[in-house]
Amino acid sequence: MPEPSERSPELVCLLRVRNGERELPGYLESVATLADAVIALDDGSTDATNAILKAHPLLEKLLSNPRREHGDGDVCEDRKRLLDAAAVRRPRWILSLDTHERIAAEDAA
Repeated sequence: MPEPSERSPELVCLLRVRNGERELPGYLESVATLADAVIALDDGSTDATNAILKAHPLLEKLLSNPRREHGDGDVCEDRKRLLDAAAVRRPRWILSLDTHERIAAEDAA
């Protein structure tokens, strides 16, 4: 639960990403127009994904899976972890977007 003095965010974006360093800057720029926070899960990236996420001011929480060269993680378990992390902050809305997805400025407004 958030502290009583903390305001719950209106909209939290959830992101599950693996090796997304090329698309993350555009993703983060896009969601910054509408989200109060991003909760992300780095699914074993071997590139700069983790560092890019940690450096962004919109990032509220970063979950991670062990670094690995190949293979997919457990998508269902990862989504559950993201939703559980978001629920703690009690946002009004939760939006799950992949790194290649963008919200048009007029839709964000």
